[in-house]
Amino acid sequence: MSDFISRDDELVTLEVDATGKPRPMPTMGAVKGLDYIEVGEIMEILFDDPLCIQDLKNWALLKKQEFIGSHQYETTYSVKIRRLT
Repeated sequence: MSDFISRDDELVTLEVDATGKPRPMPTMGAVKGLDYIEVGEIMEILFDDPLCIQDLKNWALLKKQEFIGSHQYETTYSVKIRRLT
């Protein structure tokens, strides 16, 4: 099963644009973004380093948040995370 899935039916509350920024900046953006969304809401993190997918998946698991999935665009990637706590 691939990590790259699309869930276009999910309404995104917050978009964190970390494109052009090196690791671990996309994860740091997610850490800060979590403060701006309520339980049940979704944030989408945009970045261009595919290694960040696993970083964000691990962070979501560690923080007990839901990793909804990831998507690859032409030159960027996105990850959606739902706040659970």
